[in-house]
Amino acid sequence: LKKTHLVVISGPPKNGKTSLALTFTKNFVEQGLKCLWFPFEMGHEDVLESFGDLFSENFDFYSPAELVDKELEWVRQRVKEAKKKDGVDVIFIDHTDFLKDRRLLSQNLSINMASYVGGIIQGIKSLALEQSVIIFLLHHLVKSNWTKNDLPTSEDMRDTGQVAQLADFVLMMVRKRAKKGGEEVYEGNEAIAGVIENRHGGK
Repeated sequence: LKKTHLVVISGPPKNGKTSLALTFTKNFVEQGLKCLWFPFEMGHEDVLESFGDLFSENFDFYSPAELVDKELEWVRQRVKEAKKKDGVDVIFIDHTDFLKDRRLLSQNLSINMASYVGGIIQGIKSLALEQSVIIFLLHHLVKSNWTKNDLPTSEDMRDTGQVAQLADFVLMMVRKRAKKGGEEVYEGNEAIAGVIENRHGGK
């Protein structure tokens, strides 16, 4: 990964997207990079609790004191501020559905949802380029109830095909399902993950 990259992490709800992002945070901090979190879905306390559950040591990361505004321009200003004051390198936004863009709506009142979300993705990618940071964006699938052990494709992501077109990498993950007939739905805490889109070589 390089600065200016946009990385999308997708998968069904409760399948480990946030845990993967927290693990990336841990690894980045150990490399001396500074991370900024926008935990819109979980909130500060849940993120701190998740860090405590996952890791026995303390890890420093930044987050806005309040998460009252999910407007894209507000996010952009907080990233600029954190870059200037604290030198942050990596941004985590959890997740796309919380982001709003009033300017995009005011420019086109008849815009459909796919184009609207696509415009937000474009704004996030532009922010990564403008501020020279890596941005991780968590994104949901169309189907919340995923019943396969196969990884979803980019077409299974909610609202827009532009996610795969604009992201440098799309990572997909699902919890591994237990064999049919047993009492458990999942195979412990095991998950399947993979890079399903890679604009830098396609691998």
